[in-house]
Amino acid sequence: MMIRQPAVQWLTQGLICLSFVSAGHGQSLFNWPENTPGTSPAEAEQLPTPEDVRERIAQLEQQIRQIAAAEPGTADPVLADTSRRRERLSLLRRLESVLRRTLEALQRREALTKERTLPKERGSVRTPPDLPQVPPYTLAQYDELYDSLNLLRQQNDTLELARNQARKSREENVRRREEFAQRMRALRKSQADLPSAEVSLPQQWELDQAELEHRLASATVVLETIRTENWLREMEINRQQTLFLERQLSGVGRHLVFEPARLEERLQDIARQKQVLQSQLNKRTRQLQLARERWAGESLTRAEAPAGSAAELVGLERQAGFAWIETHELGVELLQEQQTYLDETEQLWKLRFDLVQGTVPPDALSKYLADIRRLIDRVGRHFDLQQSKQADLYSQISALEKEMTATATDGQEPAWRQEQLRAIRARQDYLSGHLSVVMSFNLLLSRVEHDITSRLDKASVIIDWADFRQSIRTIWEFEVWVIDDHSVQVRDLVVSLIILVLGTFLVRFIIRRFSRRLFRMTQLKESTGKTIEKLLLYAGYLIILLFALRMVNIPLAAFAFLGGAIAIGIGFGAQNLINNFISGFIIMGERPISIGDLVEVEGILGRVEEIGARCTHIRTGENIYILVPNSSFLEKSITNWTLTDRKLRARIRVGVAYGSPVRRVEELLLQAARDNPNVLREPEPFVLFSDFGDNALLFEVHFWISVNRIIERRLIESDLRFAVDDLFRNAGITIAFPQLDVHLDTLKPLEIRLTENHLTAGIDRSD
Repeated sequence: MMIRQPAVQWLTQGLICLSFVSAGHGQSLFNWPENTPGTSPAEAEQLPTPEDVRERIAQLEQQIRQIAAAEPGTADPVLADTSRRRERLSLLRRLESVLRRTLEALQRREALTKERTLPKERGSVRTPPDLPQVPPYTLAQYDELYDSLNLLRQQNDTLELARNQARKSREENVRRREEFAQRMRALRKSQADLPSAEVSLPQQWELDQAELEHRLASATVVLETIRTENWLREMEINRQQTLFLERQLSGVGRHLVFEPARLEERLQDIARQKQVLQSQLNKRTRQLQLARERWAGESLTRAEAPAGSAAELVGLERQAGFAWIETHELGVELLQEQQTYLDETEQLWKLRFDLVQGTVPPDALSKYLADIRRLIDRVGRHFDLQQSKQADLYSQISALEKEMTATATDGQEPAWRQEQLRAIRARQDYLSGHLSVVMSFNLLLSRVEHDITSRLDKASVIIDWADFRQSIRTIWEFEVWVIDDHSVQVRDLVVSLIILVLGTFLVRFIIRRFSRRLFRMTQLKESTGKTIEKLLLYAGYLIILLFALRMVNIPLAAFAFLGGAIAIGIGFGAQNLINNFISGFIIMGERPISIGDLVEVEGILGRVEEIGARCTHIRTGENIYILVPNSSFLEKSITNWTLTDRKLRARIRVGVAYGSPVRRVEELLLQAARDNPNVLREPEPFVLFSDFGDNALLFEVHFWISVNRIIERRLIESDLRFAVDDLFRNAGITIAFPQLDVHLDTLKPLEIRLTENHLTAGIDRSD
């Protein structure tokens, strides 16, 4: 049974020397326990001391020497097999290498622990040695301090990358350690039931190898844990130094001096560099011209051209010549690019002088910063391109050297091959020198960017407001589209929208005031007035739209692109909308209904309140609004009670008992109608003896009324019924009611039966 030891002991006690398998000794070389699953890396990987690691390294070295010095004919089965011994030595040497790196990492950890406390004790970090304690400061001192800060930032990036790689390596080795641990458990389980004499050499060898691989993975996990912690500590130290240098750089930047004489010296130095660069460019241009005249411009006639191998040799020599042509072309191109960089360097130093002197307006800082960042992006792309070219040249040189090694005869190479190789190497030298120039220029750009950014931070409120105004101005003057040489900007659209909104409210106010005064003067009907008001509103809206487009000089053709979308919308989704819209105009023109009319729609009686662009609003007597599409009034049968006037003919029906005086009934009905003040005298009311009913004599009194409300008709009819009832009661005329006469045939005796269910239905069973 295996006893799991604490993690602090497995590395300190587990790196015992690896005993190779011998007769009767099949134990593994280490006794490192497995990590407990579920523990964190900090808890699972407790670090050993340097003394323990040195002791294990010494023991490993001794065992490696023993295995390496053993003779092939030894009795040890492992040492007798050369391949197994080689494999065992390889694992041991790998483990020794991991332990040595672990020892170095532990020593580095102790050094970082001491260094981390130094800034807190001394209160300072590394600074340029020639930096004075009191201002003013020169721009060279400022640049040196900035370079130190930039170097620290680059180191932090490198450390972050290394820490990520170490974390991934640790995770991979943790996974491998678990795999080997599972493999060891499986092998031990398979050998547990076998006697030790029956365990074969391959089985024991496989178990020992799995144990050794497990120890190697565990040691690697410890190594990566220490390295990750070291990088974290170093990053912390660098962050402290970075913060200090940033504060120091900010203080130095506030007390900079940059005299015109210093600027003149810098510009003269740039001018000398331009002269040197121009002379180099002239030289390479002449070399390029001579190479082109010799190789590219050379043409051999058939009579002059050599035959056989001589012709092949001439072709190979031309390849070398073309290689030099490409080299000189690249050299000329790179020098021309460097000339551009020198011109921009001159402008950058002038800008730095203006920044130090404070002559750059705050509003222009943002523009300069944007230009600098665009230039940084361009230089970065150029640098990446040249680096890819240089990598391609490395590949060409490697391939050419391999080819020369494979085809060399008597240790001599053909002259054309050596010439081609020299041309490619010269091209590589050109690129290397150019890349250093680009890096220097990029460093200057980063300095200028930092200078502008620091000044932007000083005037953050002013610059932010300037940036805001500049952004608003950019958006305000943004060109949306151009049609027929008419530029439509955002400000044009905004002004047009304001005119539309204000004009809409103004037109609505004016037309409503005008309509009310016109209605009072002309005594127009309400429906006619509403129709005129609608037409005036639509006409006013159209005029405002055209006026808005004209004021901002937007041609109507600018909205031509909407024609297709509108046509598709009409074809697929706006058919009913357009139908109802046009029907509304037809209703207002033809006036089959008007506002205030009493109409009956699908058995519902209501008053027309409004005729809208899409639907008509009808209010019922219960104060419920019904929205009826305008097309329904043209496509369906609608009952309009007040189309031409407000006069309606109403009626009430009454039945009297048989035997009543019918003429007296007629007189009383006419009297009730004439006595009601709401019944019109013209046309006169009249009575109809409509029918001999089953139970009564049926009469109808017809009369005319003028209604303005839905309920008026029913109120008048109700009053007449009250009056008829009073008159008939006073005259002794009976209003008949439904009755049924039953006649029995008494010629025969009637048979009456009483059943038991009927007799006992009302008797209480409990009695």
